[in-house]
Amino acid sequence: MGCVAMDEKDVVDILQHYRHDLMNDLQIVYGYLSMGKVDNVTKKISERLIKDNEERKLLNLGAAKFTLWVIRFNHIYDRLHLNYQIHIEDKQLHDVDDRLTKQSIAIIDKINAFCRPEDQFEIKLELAEKQNPARIEVSIFVDDYLHILDNQIIKETCMEQENEIYVFETSDGLTFHFPILYSVRGEK
Repeated sequence: MGCVAMDEKDVVDILQHYRHDLMNDLQIVYGYLSMGKVDNVTKKISERLIKDNEERKLLNLGAAKFTLWVIRFNHIYDRLHLNYQIHIEDKQLHDVDDRLTKQSIAIIDKINAFCRPEDQFEIKLELAEKQNPARIEVSIFVDDYLHILDNQIIKETCMEQENEIYVFETSDGLTFHFPILYSVRGEK
């Protein structure tokens, strides 16, 4: 997988998927309203506002390749579903975009390679800013099926990356974690 140059058809495809997802949310809200389920409407709108706020933070990272990959994720990987949280504000990460994207794709491609055709798994991606040294901490969590895999294969793949990737096994899945140092001059 990975990011490739996009033509007009690719852009239209992304917009169609985005519009489809938005229309699904609106139809659900309309259905709840027609049934008088105001609490469900409130919950769905709140979820959508949270998602839109995360998208805003993602788009403001200044990491075009990474942003495009995240936006397209659920349409690229048919057995994986991504949710993400961005705990970064007012930083431009264009200087680390390639590393961030490459390492994230390497992890996801390894997870995807272990999926069976019938599998469907949730992936949680989290980006957080840390200081001293200035870095982005990236965590990718995959739910419980990966605990049955040979973690050594995954760890060996992670060691081949530009920066070391740490793998933590928990009772409900695996977390892949890696830091990416960035220049303070990359701030807005």
